[in-house]
Amino acid sequence: MEHDRRLHPRVQIQKPVKVYIPSTRQYVGGATGDVSIGGVLLELHSARPLNVGDRIDVGVAWTGAPILAGERLIPSRVVRVHARRDGVQRLALSFMERQALAAAA
Repeated sequence: MEHDRRLHPRVQIQKPVKVYIPSTRQYVGGATGDVSIGGVLLELHSARPLNVGDRIDVGVAWTGAPILAGERLIPSRVVRVHARRDGVQRLALSFMERQALAAAA
């Protein structure tokens, strides 16, 4: 049996996300799979695969508003990468600032 290393409880929720990738200066879209106070699992629609250690900024559309302000993006780091399929990559992210999640919600 595999030990769950997560520090925080997760909630299964599908919400649209906007991700800013500083290394390419591009925004890409995706969706959450689950969320905790420490991080998020998401599916990202990106032409460029991301790698463990990459830094990105994530905005979750909690309210369904069509525009997500830049100050609501959460600095994050890629901690796990799943297989890429059909232009979609599943990523596990760790939020770099825990208090940022509350401010972004």
